[in-house]
Amino acid sequence: LSASTRNISAQQSSISSAVLNETRLNVTTNGSQVAFADPMLITGTVETAAGTVVANQTGVVVVGDRVYPTRTDSNGQFTLTYRPVSLSVNATRVSVRYIPELSSPYVSATDTASVNVTQVTPSLSVTTTPTAASYGDPVEIQTTATVDGRAVPTLPITTIFDAMNVT
Repeated sequence: LSASTRNISAQQSSISSAVLNETRLNVTTNGSQVAFADPMLITGTVETAAGTVVANQTGVVVVGDRVYPTRTDSNGQFTLTYRPVSLSVNATRVSVRYIPELSSPYVSATDTASVNVTQVTPSLSVTTTPTAASYGDPVEIQTTATVDGRAVPTLPITTIFDAMNVT
């Protein structure tokens, strides 16, 4: 690295530590069992490295690949209900990350929670409009996945077309 690159990196680090507050996240759950049909309650506490609670701050919490808008309370806590959609059934831990809004003086923090994932099979409903079409006609297909009547968000679904059938 050149001397100017090292100097810029040092200045950036110095400014970041002077302006931004490091944080810690501690999460607790109501147990490790989790399934889309049996969600996990996650409670998190966000505090500074010095131990001061990060109170009344808006941000998001990312659990695995799910994103939850949140706001810490006066004790620096948030609570959310986590329903896994694409978490591997072999997973034993899931990452929980608190990300404050961009204008916040705090940096993000990460913890993990133990999980024991139970796989569930969703019901699929498919509607096709129109119900019959010819070559070159537009066809709209809408697929909805549900578990116990609850829609499953962001579930990856693949549609395969062939000359005679749509699956």
